[in-house]
Amino acid sequence: MEDFKRLCDDVYAKGMKIIIDCVYNHTSPDSVLAKEHPDWFYHKKDGSFGNKVGDWSDVIDLDYSHKDLWKYQAETLVMWAKYVDGFPLRRGPDGAGGILEVCQRRSG
Repeated sequence: MEDFKRLCDDVYAKGMKIIIDCVYNHTSPDSVLAKEHPDWFYHKKDGSFGNKVGDWSDVIDLDYSHKDLWKYQAETLVMWAKYVDGFPLRRGPDGAGGILEVCQRRSG
């Protein structure tokens, strides 16, 4: 994180803006989040992690039926917003509006 903060300082010193891409529909199967909260992920019929695309073996989908996941993701967005100017949100067909509403409540 310290490297990222230094990068931000350097970018802002040059008068530029920072946009980071937050991919909130899937993550790596070996992510910290998958280890700490395996229940927040989509599982195949056999109980193993999976994704709805099927041909992406290197990612697992998040399952947004868990309200604690929404809260966690909102907290991460609020945290990143302290350092960057913005980020596109591409979270799939059900949209990211719910996460943005939670962010507004937490930051306001």
